[in-house]
Formats: sequence, structure tokens, C-alpha cells
Amino acid sequence: MNKYLLITLFLSWQISPLFAGNDYTAEFQAANQLYTEGKYQEALNAYKKIENAGVTAYELFYNSGNAHYKLNHVGLSIYYYEKAKLLNPASKDLLHNLESANLRVKDRPDTVPQSAVSIFFNKIIMSMSMSFWAIFGILLFIVSLTFLYFLLNTGNVRKRKIFLTSAFVVLLFSLTALSFTYLQAERVNASDTGIVLSPITSGMSAPGTTGKPLFYLYEGYKVTQVDQQGQQIEVKLTDGRKVWISKVDVRFL
Repeated sequence: MNKYLLITLFLSWQISPLFAGNDYTAEFQAANQLYTEGKYQEALNAYKKIENAGVTAYELFYNSGNAHYKLNHVGLSIYYYEKAKLLNPASKDLLHNLESANLRVKDRPDTVPQSAVSIFFNKIIMSMSMSFWAIFGILLFIVSLTFLYFLLNTGNVRKRKIFLTSAFVVLLFSLTALSFTYLQAERVNASDTGIVLSPITSGMSAPGTTGKPLFYLYEGYKVTQVDQQGQQIEVKLTDGRKVWISKVDVRFL
């Protein structure tokens, strides 16, 4: 765990393009300095100030997760790692640290296995960041237009067929990459997934006073909201079970 934290903090000293153009690069570096000095709570306070200013960046969420992990804030470390994952799902350091944090979750539920096809496509979609797929898709679209330009400016029948086929194939890949951008954007903007932050909460069979306790949910559980009645929400756990809990027990991504 320490090796990955050090690598991340070293890289974050560089001026990230996500921070470029605003007034928070110096503040972010100062927060990282507090972290390296072992002043984890002070670092968190500085990270939170930047976050409250509306900054959304992988490095900010990732390092916030690292600081919470050091302070043994299980739920909050997972929360920020999951937020960072939405912005950079292919980071091996992030996935390693997220798994380390999840190992601290009490009675962590299993995850419903996905089909081989679903796993395959999810790996492709999440293998690169949203910005990568967007730029890649736009570049491919420009290439397809270039092929169309050559198509319209040649009289050679054989070349016209080659340019037409090439334009179609490249355009298809362009639309695929842009669809990956859209799918990732949906995940980033989704508000139905959250992390349980209460140390322990009872999962009820129904909302209000009519429900019976079924089992406990512990800090760090990842849940998806499927229904709501007042301040009671029905959530689905990663193993597929559904229960009702208080909305205040969950912080949504």
C-alpha cells in the first residue's frame, strides 16, 4: 500500500492538466506536503477546501482517499477511491488501494458475477478515461472525413472503393469510441450509487415502522438506490440483496 501512495503523491506534485488554468494548483501541492509530513487531517481539510470550490479531479479524490485510509476512515476512503475510479478507471494504483480499503470492510458482501460478455465490454469501456475516448473518437471522425475528401477528389474506381470502405470503418470506430465516452459520462453523473458511512445500520424489510430487521450493513458497503419513501431508501447490495435503510447512512458518489 505505501509504495502506491508514494508513487501517487510524487506524480501529483507535477502540475496536472486537471488543475491547470485555475488557482488551486498551489493549494493542492501544499495539501500534498501536509500529507507527506504525516499531517493527514490537515491535508484532508485542505483537499476538502479545494473540493468545495467545485474542483473535480482524479488526483484530488485519489489523494483524499489515501489520507482517509491513513486515518482508518474506511467508508470515506472507499468513497473517494470510487469517485476517483469514475474519472480514471484504468489506474492500477487506484484499484490496488481500493481493494486494500475494501479488505477492511466488515462482512463485506460478495459481488454478483457478471456474464463473460458483460465483463469483456466493461473492461474495454473502462480501460481508458472518458477524456481519452472523447479525443480518440473525435480524431477518428476527422480521419474518416479525410477519407471522404479523397473519395470525392479521385476518379479512380478502385481507390474510390478503398476510400469509401476506409471512411466507413473508421467512422464506425469513431462512433464506438464516442459511445464509450457517453457510457462513462452516465456513470460519472449517476447519483444512485453510494457508500455506507455509518459504522453500522439495520437493513429493514420495508420502510417506516412496518419493516422487520433483516441484517446489518457496515461502513464501506457499496449500494445502489432503487426506491425511496421519505428519508428511507431501498438499496441493492453488490450481492443482489435489497433492504431499506435511512438515507442519512449513505453518501452518494
